[in-house]
Amino acid sequence: MVAVLALGALGELVLRRVALHRLVLLRSDPLADLGGGSLSTVVAALDWLGLLLGYFTATLALIVAAAGLWSVVCGRRGHSRVVRLAVALAAGVLLPLVAAGLVGPLHGRLPLLLAPAAALTLLGLLSGGLADTRIAWRQRLGLAIVAAPACLQAGLAAVEPWAALRPWVGGVAAAVARLPGGLATTLAVAQALAVLPLFAWRPGRGRGLSPGAGMLALVPALTLTVLLFHRFGLVAQAAYEGLGIVLPLGETQNTRLLTLYALAGWGSLAGFTSLLREGPLGRGMAAGLVLVLAAGARWVGPLPVLLAIVGLLQLAACAPGRSGAAQDRAARPSGELTPPRT
Repeated sequence: MVAVLALGALGELVLRRVALHRLVLLRSDPLADLGGGSLSTVVAALDWLGLLLGYFTATLALIVAAAGLWSVVCGRRGHSRVVRLAVALAAGVLLPLVAAGLVGPLHGRLPLLLAPAAALTLLGLLSGGLADTRIAWRQRLGLAIVAAPACLQAGLAAVEPWAALRPWVGGVAAAVARLPGGLATTLAVAQALAVLPLFAWRPGRGRGLSPGAGMLALVPALTLTVLLFHRFGLVAQAAYEGLGIVLPLGETQNTRLLTLYALAGWGSLAGFTSLLREGPLGRGMAAGLVLVLAAGARWVGPLPVLLAIVGLLQLAACAPGRSGAAQDRAARPSGELTPPRT
């Protein structure tokens, strides 16, 4: 079910956030001679398909998130009582509001509770994963890196209602949001760079990067490199529309930074390819990474929150232990989202 959710999240990202948005912009461009009637028909069809895919993905994500959070609250994943209580309180507010938001728009002050509940849920899951000593330190570090953008977005959304009451809170939040050539951009690059060394490359167990995985990721990585150096504006638009990542157009002359982006793209693709070759647990980790990355850095609606929650649950459930596959299976709690390796 998590694999289906990951495919749905990718489809929603490519179709609804990127392709449909670009077609809408083309239709509104008076200089674009693309056949107004036929283009309008395509846009309308993709709009309905994207809406259907978005509702399907959000509903499935809600079901999987509810099942995973219930397993955390029941203690099936070995979390402490403090984490279980925090997750229970936050999820008890978050999930009903998300379910109500899928049925119809929320009114009054109820939407203001969504962001704090999401932030508390994500922080509880992250702290529980970092405190789980059965997970290898490399994967715990990777978990912190890939969860950072989601926690940042939830935190900024949680403090936004206070901006009107306390102007300095709004000023701090706006400064954080504008940080670093984009703090979200920096964290997204760190996410991509962390996939290969922290999740996929485990030479101590004889699971280093295979030449086949590296070569398979080379073709799309080279395509990305060419686009970065020659069509940077197109890549920047797609990154913002799909993931909410801002790539300043002034970076077109920064060769080192563009090379870093290309290296991050190749490393993440190579890491995903290696994980897909490692059986159920590896494929489960790949699905979790896809969900966390697809949540993006610009949250519109409840779907990114649900994707981030399910992704963190999946990564913690499938992360390998510190000492061997047999001990890892023995120490792993029941109720995982992915079946154990046989």
